[in-house]
Amino acid sequence: MSNKRDLDSDQLCWYCGKHPADKKYYYPYEMHKLHKRGRSYAVVGISVKSEFLKKTINIPRCYYCSKRQNHSGRLGLIIAIMISLLSSWYFVWSNAKNDLGQKIIGTGMILIFIGTLIFIISSWLLNKYIFNPNERSEESFPEISQFLNDGWEKGSEPYLRGDTFETKDK
Repeated sequence: MSNKRDLDSDQLCWYCGKHPADKKYYYPYEMHKLHKRGRSYAVVGISVKSEFLKKTINIPRCYYCSKRQNHSGRLGLIIAIMISLLSSWYFVWSNAKNDLGQKIIGTGMILIFIGTLIFIISSWLLNKYIFNPNERSEESFPEISQFLNDGWEKGSEPYLRGDTFETKDK
């Protein structure tokens, strides 16, 4: 069960504050919180059982902000692929005289790793400084900041879950 806010037509987009929000483009912000933790005494050892509450808060967003946020990720991917292809051409294919042998696999792995880093960094830079320089963050949304102060965390589940993991929607 998620917290479905009623997005009125007169409600403004949270990110830009200029355009009216549209229900089709709301951003679902997922959160979780530790509900209770208990121990289970099994024959082979002690196991920890944790239960977490889940919540989804819908942030009002307009068509333009939705499109901008999606484009920054796509453009970051295109930049990463172009740089990876250019560097693979420079390091691998331009040195065809060299006997690469098994080195080509390692070079490919390094280029994939570098391409991933370039994608993450370029997407973040494009989103933060070029496409959305004056955009408000999700954490400053009043409902989300209240839950963060109450001990809730970002994401649908914790990063490290322990032995057993159960969720209860709230």
